[in-house]
Amino acid sequence: MQVNAQHCAYDLTSLIGVRPVDSKHQFLRKSAGEFSFEVTFNPKDYKTQGFPGSYVKILQIYRRERLAGQYEFHGNYLKEVPHWLDSLEIADYNFDGYPDIRMYNSMSGKHQYTYLIFHPEKDKQVYYQDTYFSQMEDAEFYPKQKILKGTIRSATQIVQVFLKNDTLTLNTEQIPKNDLPFVEESNYGNGNKQVLRSAYGSLETFASKQFGDYNFDGHEDFRLQSKKNPAGWDVFLFNTANQAFEKDTLMIKFETLDYNPNEKTLLGSLRFKEDELSWVTYYYRWSFEKRNMILYQTKICVSKYPGSESQRCSISTLVEGKWIDTKVWITD
Repeated sequence: MQVNAQHCAYDLTSLIGVRPVDSKHQFLRKSAGEFSFEVTFNPKDYKTQGFPGSYVKILQIYRRERLAGQYEFHGNYLKEVPHWLDSLEIADYNFDGYPDIRMYNSMSGKHQYTYLIFHPEKDKQVYYQDTYFSQMEDAEFYPKQKILKGTIRSATQIVQVFLKNDTLTLNTEQIPKNDLPFVEESNYGNGNKQVLRSAYGSLETFASKQFGDYNFDGHEDFRLQSKKNPAGWDVFLFNTANQAFEKDTLMIKFETLDYNPNEKTLLGSLRFKEDELSWVTYYYRWSFEKRNMILYQTKICVSKYPGSESQRCSISTLVEGKWIDTKVWITD
């Protein structure tokens, strides 16, 4: 596997000159930025499984001088040459800016790796084994495109795993195949899967995904732009109470959504037909006092008759709790 240091938030240049395994002491060390990874092969205090080619690896991970994890791996070098001597691969596998690692797993009988991912939250700061990644066969990793993908197979189903940045897509087909595949898209971070949407067959393709603090609470949120309605957005706000992203049920109705992080403004509008003659537009803005979007202005246009271009329009604005007509005009 080739790692491009230009696409990582940490320095991987130290991997270029990794010293070879000391055959006498059976020891290997690698480093990435402030992290160091030390592997001891067949230490005297650990027993192998006793089969020809069996070995034990003890991996210790340090962040500066602090131990961030210790793990025991059993394998068989007869089944994984050339992986057994140096199967420690360092890269940012979940694209969060921190170095992760994977070790070849010869005990599974499949082409799999064990993935250890760094948990960056202040009360964690440790490595954990990622369940989805470690079950994948024939994993493909593209650091420049920020893509990790593979397949999870069992007796009852086949799951295609696709991670792009922090978005995890699982495509599940049952065995025997008797229905459309179930597709689930989630926000994925630190081993937690927060489902955004799901469907049988396929999901609607979004034109773009943008990040921002849309409710100005200091936590990053994101929004998805629909290809069917390029002006509309599905906005997902981070809920600190349950540590999950939740779709905002009001903002998904907006036809326009204008976000200015520098001026800390969020404006939205929606338009609907009230009856055969009347169109109403509601204008919303973010209220720091209410901590949500509030209606602050309305526009009503009434035609003389159905299909007529002649209209009487009025704008009403909420001023100090009262609605005031601020503009009236007639179009012919």
